[in-house]
Amino acid sequence: MTVSAKLNREYAVRTVAVGLIMLGFCGWSLYDGWLAYPEDNRRFEAVRAELLALDATPAALLQVDAVTRERPVDAPYKARGWATPKKLAKELAELRERAAKMTGPDPAQAAAAQRRWLRELLEKPLRSRNDIQVQNVMALVTGIWSGALLLSLAAKARRRFTADDTGLAGFRPQPIRYEEIVALDLGKWAGKGIAKLRVRTPQGGEAILVLDDWHFRGMGDLLKAIEERRPDLAPAAAPPADSAAGGAAA
Repeated sequence: MTVSAKLNREYAVRTVAVGLIMLGFCGWSLYDGWLAYPEDNRRFEAVRAELLALDATPAALLQVDAVTRERPVDAPYKARGWATPKKLAKELAELRERAAKMTGPDPAQAAAAQRRWLRELLEKPLRSRNDIQVQNVMALVTGIWSGALLLSLAAKARRRFTADDTGLAGFRPQPIRYEEIVALDLGKWAGKGIAKLRVRTPQGGEAILVLDDWHFRGMGDLLKAIEERRPDLAPAAAPPADSAAGGAAA
């Protein structure tokens, strides 16, 4: 009788899901690094002079008008049909909080310091070269990760392992006869569904083969076939606790 193991559908679905999520992150990072961030800088450059001309503090730029419900920082963007970048609003809020923690200087000195901080913020790109580079690196990493996952899954989908009366097939180009199995490690089988075979190779050496029932459903049937034909490989039963204690005492 021949039993077989092939790609576990549940494992495949989860792997595809993770791969697609990583691919989504890759696309998102590429969009930010190649389009969104450069566009943020272009728009910021277009409104920079108007924001500087306001000669306001960060708190004043974020102050919501009681009538229009708009902030001064939004006006130059809104006039061009653009939304105010969240990063700009966030950095202004951080400067506002920094100013709120100031102690010691009089109000005029504090306002002058805030205007200086604001000029420093407005005189540099909204998105730094490092910000853009980070997005490109994230795109590269997640792209490679997703590609590796999906290519590995495609390779596993083509694999099929079998056990019949003569031996095992699918683990290496040549079939493995049961008498070529040297040892069987079941240490991780109960918890993780992983068993390891140590087998002799055609070159006279030894190799470790893994039976992974999570990746390939049906490995339990292959393991049963091995145990039926090679009962000598099964680990010896542990002695009863009282026997072990008695032996130690003796």
